[in-house]
Amino acid sequence: MGLSDTCLVWSDAGQLMLAPEVPAAESSGVAASALEPGLYFTHNDAGNAASLYLFDQDGTYRYAQVVTGATNTDWEDLAAAPCPDAAGGEENACLYIGDIGDNLDDRASITLWVVPESTDMLVDATACTLVYEDGPRDAETLLVGPDRTVRVVTKEADGEAKVYLAGSLTCGDEPDLLRLEAELTLDGPATGGTMSEYTAIIRTHTTAYIWQECGAIDATTWISAPDTTDLASDPKGEGVTLTAEGAMLTTSEDGTDDGAGLLFRVTECTERGEPKCSGCSCTTPPIPEFPTALALVAAGFLVRGRRASGATN
Repeated sequence: MGLSDTCLVWSDAGQLMLAPEVPAAESSGVAASALEPGLYFTHNDAGNAASLYLFDQDGTYRYAQVVTGATNTDWEDLAAAPCPDAAGGEENACLYIGDIGDNLDDRASITLWVVPESTDMLVDATACTLVYEDGPRDAETLLVGPDRTVRVVTKEADGEAKVYLAGSLTCGDEPDLLRLEAELTLDGPATGGTMSEYTAIIRTHTTAYIWQECGAIDATTWISAPDTTDLASDPKGEGVTLTAEGAMLTTSEDGTDDGAGLLFRVTECTERGEPKCSGCSCTTPPIPEFPTALALVAAGFLVRGRRASGATN
């Protein structure tokens, strides 16, 4: 999707739908398949099987994938992005499973289990270990960009979330370091997220916070005020991803009284166009004809042009 395809306005959150055959009543993350457009991966959280479950937008259960070589200590989110070098390189599509939950803040390290996308029933995981620069954190939000940059957003009861950046993973003997990139104020704990080339979404149980840029998402993105979409009717919403059509698909945990099946919904995009970024638009406006104004505005365009092209300082 290009800049002109970016969603500017979302509809009211879609109706919750139950997919009773999908064995993910504790869905904590969701990601759209790159190999099979229209299919979505999800998983359960702590203590459940190390498995991924595929379903379509109608809620039809397709099949399960057992992730060999992995354990589900506390899987909390899922991202789809090009593979790190250790798992096949950027020419291949991978799933990044965020084993990042830490309710007691006592895990010495966290793990991203990375698996190349396939239609196999068994998929082998590469373990990528990370540590926070300032000690253990509980988290449920994993963001992996098209450039393979990895971010983890902490889960804070008061909504004062912290964004940590690891860059591209090495998945070596030494853990990759998560460095503090930004601090955010949300209306509650961050429970999931997703990232594309120009868009980053972080959700709570009640709200989707949406940042959009004219260039790549970077550290300056978090300074701008995000758009928001109401998700308040989710009983315990956790997962979020973007569909191939640019709609927002979200999943919930504990969807039914008997804990059977997956609860999800789709929120449609109702207006598309080019996003605005930090006080400027992606489309350069006409330059005034007055000489003094021309000099001032032209100077401003030099800065804006760098930002719109994705350049950073």
